[in-house]
Amino acid sequence: MSKVRLDQPDLFASSGAPLSMAEDAPRWEEDPDYAAEVRERLEAQLQELRSTETWPFRTITSAAQAEMRFHDQAERWLPPREGHGTAR
Repeated sequence: MSKVRLDQPDLFASSGAPLSMAEDAPRWEEDPDYAAEVRERLEAQLQELRSTETWPFRTITSAAQAEMRFHDQAERWLPPREGHGTAR
């Protein structure tokens, strides 16, 4: 069996610069039409969840994933104050 060397940097080396995913995250760009579409979709999801009489998820994992997707869409596609839930 031959050894293959991958060109991956040493993740534990002290390079001085911490790894940050926040720098790579997409930033909100103003698109009122798409924001309205996302807002409508998220409001429809909330309405569906509020009107249900039974637990709509098969597992707690699927519920957690749905919650993460909801928050991700709100923060990524709605204006910052609205997406972070601080609009008043």
